[in-house]
Amino acid sequence: MQGQPAKRFLEGAAPASAPPPTLVVYGATLYHPDTMDDTDESSPPIPAPAGRWAIIDIGSDTVHLLVADIREGEDTGRTVKVLSQRSVLLELGRDVAVDGRIDSAQIPGLDATVTKYAKTARREAKHLVVVGTEASRRAANGSVVIERLSKRIDEPIRILSGVREAQLGFRGVRPNLKGAGCQLVIDSGGASTEVSVSQGREYVAGVSLPVGSALLAASLRGDPPSPISWALSALPIGTALSKLPQMQPKRAWATGGSAHHLAGLESAESTHKSPRLSIAELDELAHAFLTKSSQKLGQQRHQDPRRVALLPTGALILAAVLRAYNLEQCTVLSAGLREGILLAASENPLGWWQDASFG
Repeated sequence: MQGQPAKRFLEGAAPASAPPPTLVVYGATLYHPDTMDDTDESSPPIPAPAGRWAIIDIGSDTVHLLVADIREGEDTGRTVKVLSQRSVLLELGRDVAVDGRIDSAQIPGLDATVTKYAKTARREAKHLVVVGTEASRRAANGSVVIERLSKRIDEPIRILSGVREAQLGFRGVRPNLKGAGCQLVIDSGGASTEVSVSQGREYVAGVSLPVGSALLAASLRGDPPSPISWALSALPIGTALSKLPQMQPKRAWATGGSAHHLAGLESAESTHKSPRLSIAELDELAHAFLTKSSQKLGQQRHQDPRRVALLPTGALILAAVLRAYNLEQCTVLSAGLREGILLAASENPLGWWQDASFG
């Protein structure tokens, strides 16, 4: 609705005349007390109406704004139609990897970007959700930074657990999965990699691995990176692979920033035919990353060189997960975490961020 602020939820928002409620830290999430659901946990959630929604995703590489229509389908349930996307590359995950904190020099840019996006969301959408992921979870000062930012924009910011991030990422790609068979979903970002396994379109298991392109890229030396530093960056990946669900998927899907940019799929485009990435293609890309500078590759691939500098480790993560399951390729999907969050938030506006026993 033009000119009116986006609603936090269908029910429970404070009256316009009331002062903003105090933010309280509860577990791994920030919430406004007056929006918490105090109903019987066994009661089914009351969905918000379909309509225009926006999400601000404070990721480990980028801060992203997505505006979409949530539509009701007679046979398919609710679906997401993406209308617009914007993003700013801030690389919070690299700072967290080096210092364990969000760099104070980055905070003004983070504040300005999220404030700008919140204003845009309120102008273009009726409902708004704001989330933080692995960099916010991991940073020693993450809760302080997020709480102050939440007060600044007067919106609750949900810091998702790794498990919930995997579940919501799966929720976003589920309509694209095959109706039968064991399948793998890889969502690799700047500071973590969420891996989910399904039977058909039903979520079976998932895990959040503490490895991401920005975290690992912080250890690279040189541009192009030296082969030794690139090889050593794989050590944390090997350790993380032991946490993978022990199943035998026959098909793999990938989403998230690393897969999108490795496939040459710009994050702002959601209408491309889903491309595939094979182990052989990742091997060719790895050779390019080790022999050409990020500036040169960025010019050739029409991508931000800062983003390209994160892809050598992103390729390692994707290839390692595929190899762990003896798979040779994956199909890259444009939909993912943000679409899953919007679907979940519209279906359960008072508790969508909480870990669930299913996706």
